[in-house]
Amino acid sequence: MLGRSEPWGSIAYGFGVVTMVIGLPVVIIAASKHWPQVFRNSMAYNPTWWSCVFPLGTVVSGLNQMNNASGQVVWIGIGNVLLLLLIAHWCWAFFGGVRYVQQRRG
Repeated sequence: MLGRSEPWGSIAYGFGVVTMVIGLPVVIIAASKHWPQVFRNSMAYNPTWWSCVFPLGTVVSGLNQMNNASGQVVWIGIGNVLLLLLIAHWCWAFFGGVRYVQQRRG
């Protein structure tokens, strides 16, 4: 079982908690700067939109593993909220790309 061996399980869990304490405010700050631009349609499509998906997906996966290792429901609760944001990012990048291709084809 990943994350349940001693002493590494405790060290890994502690590292995960520290990372989340640092990472979640960074995600919130980045989202507060990013999404207003999206809703104002002031960002033209660029393939780099997909770069928004990777870090958030990593955080969601990490929160899921922290829940598996600790059994604490709080991690899966935060992970579910961020999963919805991840799905929104994915749809935004995918449908923005589709719209861009349609406009280029005329």
